[in-house]
Parts: sequence; C-alpha cells; structure tokens
Amino acid sequence: PPPPSHSSSSSSSSSSSHSSSSSSSSSSSSSSEKDTPPPSVITTTPPPTALAANTTTTAPLLPVTTPSPMITVSMVARFTITDLQFSAIRQGYLDAVAVAAGVERSMVEIPEGGVVQQRRSLGLGRRQQGFLLVTTNFFAASEAEATSILDGITEKNLNERMKERGLPSLTVISYDVSVDTIEVEQPPVIYTSIGGMEAWMVMLMLVPIMVGCSVGIAYYTHLVR
Repeated sequence: PPPPSHSSSSSSSSSSSHSSSSSSSSSSSSSSEKDTPPPSVITTTPPPTALAANTTTTAPLLPVTTPSPMITVSMVARFTITDLQFSAIRQGYLDAVAVAAGVERSMVEIPEGGVVQQRRSLGLGRRQQGFLLVTTNFFAASEAEATSILDGITEKNLNERMKERGLPSLTVISYDVSVDTIEVEQPPVIYTSIGGMEAWMVMLMLVPIMVGCSVGIAYYTHLVR
C-alpha cells in the first residue's frame, strides 16, 4: 500500500502554530495597551490682569475733624407757679419760646437742673410765696442767628406767645450768651488712582519737572535777549 500522507498533519500543525502565535501577539498587544497610562492633561493658569487705569479709590485716612462753633443763648425766666404746675405746661412753654425766638423746636431745650423751685418770705406772720426759675437754652450756628434769637425773646414777645396758648405770664430775669467749639467729622478724602498710583503722588512727581521746564525756558529767553 502507498505510504501515509503527512501533508494534512503538517498543515494542521502549522495552522495551529500560526493561530497560537497570533493569539499570543494579540494578548500581548492588549496587555501593552492596558499598561500604557492615559495622556496627562496640561492646565495653564492665565496671567493676572493688570490694574485698570483711572480707578477711583478711597484714601486710607482717618476722618478729619474740624472745629465748628456753637453759640448758646441762655435765658432765665421766673414764674409764679409751682414745679408741678410747670410740668403740665412744659411742652407748650417750649413751643411758645421757639416761635418767639424764630427757631425750630429742636433748637430749644431746658437743661438738666434748669427748673428750680424758690420761696420768698412776705414778712413776719405772712405766708411764703413760691416762684419758679426756669433756664432755657437756644442754640445758634452763627452770631447773626444768636442776635436774631435775642431780638425775639423779649419779655413782651414771650408773654404774647404764652398768652396765645393760654399759658401763664413770665418775667425775664437774665440773658447769657456763650460760644462752644464742637468737633465735626469730615468724610475720608476721595481721590483718583492713575495706573495704580495715587493722583497726589503723580502730581508730586510732576512738580520738579514743571520747575525744571520753567527754569529752562527762562534761561533760553535770557540767552536769546
């Protein structure tokens, strides 16, 4: 009989070897793909933006205090009533004297301890008569306003205003004018910043330049002459 053929076995073995090599190559490629790290993402930080020119800023300075005069016109008036009776007409009295002085009601006050009860003896065996001394302050911002207040709070004018409101008459004992100085706070200075530099610094830098230009012009004019 003819010898057995080895071609089929050899072809099958070669095909199996090729398939095994291809599978091994594919597995190695897949493993290499798994081992490769993903590409890193590079982030860039934008540079800081430059300061805008001509910005308005507030000076880091404390508020400036300036003296402001306050004139107080004081008046002492006498009533022939008790302090309890005056307490009942206190608001009406303040309204009346404010109208007589020609000022707002908020500019008139009775200071603490400004109402004093007094008693006067009428002689031996006679009853003592009580009367009340009331101090009233009027506030003015100028000498002209203080003069206007003094012209308005005459005894006649005050009693007319009191009578209009059904209040008892009074007798003016004395007047007094005093000037006090109060501190008034001014807001912080607002100035302009140019390119991150304060305006006063820029002006300070320009002074020597302007002086130098003036000297140079004067010298040139002298040479020409």
